[in-house]
This record gives sequence, C-alpha cells and structure tokens, in this order.
Amino acid sequence: MQFASPGDRVVLVANTEPAKPPADRTDPVLPDALEMLQRMGVDVVASATLFRLWRLSHEDRQKARRTLDLLHDQDGGTFAIAAR
Repeated sequence: MQFASPGDRVVLVANTEPAKPPADRTDPVLPDALEMLQRMGVDVVASATLFRLWRLSHEDRQKARRTLDLLHDQDGGTFAIAAR
C-alpha cells in the first residue's frame, strides 16, 4: 500500500471448480463478498476469463490491449470479456 498510486488496481483472480468445464462453473465469489469487493474497488476475474485474455493476446494484440484497458478502467466488480 505504501507504494500504491491512484492508477493502480487490485484484481482478484478466482479459480473455482477447476475440474469442471468453464461453462459449468458457478460464480467465483458469493454475492455478499462481491458487493464488498466492489465497494473496495476490487475487480474480480475468473481464471477462465484470464485464460481467454491470454489467448486473445496471441490472436489479436490490439483487442487484448483494449480489453486490458477496460479492466483497468473498471472500478470494482466482476470483469468479463464480451462475447465475440
């Protein structure tokens, strides 16, 4: 915290139910916890979303950069990549 600047962000990557396919996984954070994290300005990213972002960085670097900018601009809550 002592080195944090106004442009820094906190991102929580949640890897819940790794044995299930991503489409079958439940929300990574319970609603009450998500509400608290959102009030704190914490962005929540499911591990499957992080993987999609990594894959996008190999397919379309500019789109991946724009997606990262959207994540950085978000002020807390669940982050998802828009469907193609």
